[in-house]
Amino acid sequence: MQKLFTSLLLLFFLAQAHAQSTTLTGKIVTPENNAVDVANIIILALPDSSFVDGMVTYDGQFSMDLASAKNKLLQITALGYADYQVEIDPSKPQLGSIQLAEAGIAIKEAVVKAKTPRFEQKNGILQVNVENTSLSSSGTVLDVLKSTPGIFLSRDEESVQMFGKGTVKIFLDGQEVQSMDILKSLNSEEIVKVEVIRNPSAKYDAEGKGGVINIITKNSQLEGFLGNILVNTTRATYSRSYLKTDLSYKKGKWGIFTSLSWNPYKTFKDEKFKRIITQPTSTYTLNNHLLTDYQSWNNNIFSTKVSYAINKKNTLKLGYRAKLNYSKSNTTNQNNIFENTNPIQELTSKNNSIDHLLYGITDLQYRYADTLQRAFTVSLNHTGYGSENTSFIDEKLGNAGLLHRKSQANGKIRIWIGRLDYEQPLFNDFLM
Repeated sequence: MQKLFTSLLLLFFLAQAHAQSTTLTGKIVTPENNAVDVANIIILALPDSSFVDGMVTYDGQFSMDLASAKNKLLQITALGYADYQVEIDPSKPQLGSIQLAEAGIAIKEAVVKAKTPRFEQKNGILQVNVENTSLSSSGTVLDVLKSTPGIFLSRDEESVQMFGKGTVKIFLDGQEVQSMDILKSLNSEEIVKVEVIRNPSAKYDAEGKGGVINIITKNSQLEGFLGNILVNTTRATYSRSYLKTDLSYKKGKWGIFTSLSWNPYKTFKDEKFKRIITQPTSTYTLNNHLLTDYQSWNNNIFSTKVSYAINKKNTLKLGYRAKLNYSKSNTTNQNNIFENTNPIQELTSKNNSIDHLLYGITDLQYRYADTLQRAFTVSLNHTGYGSENTSFIDEKLGNAGLLHRKSQANGKIRIWIGRLDYEQPLFNDFLM
């Protein structure tokens, strides 16, 4: 009997869960009622428009299973059409035909010598051709990404997500982008193509396993020196500055890239807590006042990479990335305990801490790639981490004397990693 009751209870909960789920269906059409060939279907949560789920349709039809359609927003983006948004009505999940309006963007006149497909699938990489297509007049590279299948930009345009992969790593001509401000200032007319890589190979760093977007510009084919400087300042109670400079040199078989960023900042916290404990005969009150002043002077990131093309099939690369941080924090922690209204205990501590952090990553890579898109990569990676912390602690308990303490901590880590990768195309390409 107990087993029967348990089974019925389980079936009840499963039925409830099934009843709460919703299958959202619809068809996306043009003003002429033709199916839109490529579009992103995005589900956002209200009220903050955070990303919930997404899919790509290549024939206008879509069907998505939602655990709950309550407080959800449907967003549709497609190249050449204005973005479409509507709050989902859980009682009406069959949306029927959704007609998109043409985007009100003036397309500059261009001479196209041959028709270039906008989207190509090559060896597991979605290639978005920008040069000689209508995408070149989109505006910035972020506008190109908005029209890219399987890609979603946050509302503040500070992060890029890939459906099913989360936040992605973005590379510009093979170098990782550290600030979205670089993409916001890059004109789409300077872009040759965008590569969307769901399963990145050893060609990219291990941290890009969640998905990689590689943006290739017209400058990537130029020889000589190229450089740029980015300066960003934020005005607040404590102003914050960000400085980044990139310098690259390419000549013949050699390529050199160097990047340096500097990001000093200061923060301050003033926190107050009050706890009350009631007993039959007394009421105890604990007042806690916490002041924290933190300052980072040398928050620097440095990277350099040297590449040498032995021939068309064989390439050697040597890279080094390092982060240096020197910071100081001052914390005052004051505690007062009262019984009813009478003070019974006081404890004040001050902690002055100085931190030094340095870690560096060295990469050596050999890569062989033939004309059949097969590739073999051998990588050797060394990571070194070192930290030093010195803290001076002053404590005073009630009327007792002042207690002085000093704490020191050092840490060192060394990691060696060897890696072998082989790439082999397994499915056919497509053009759109």
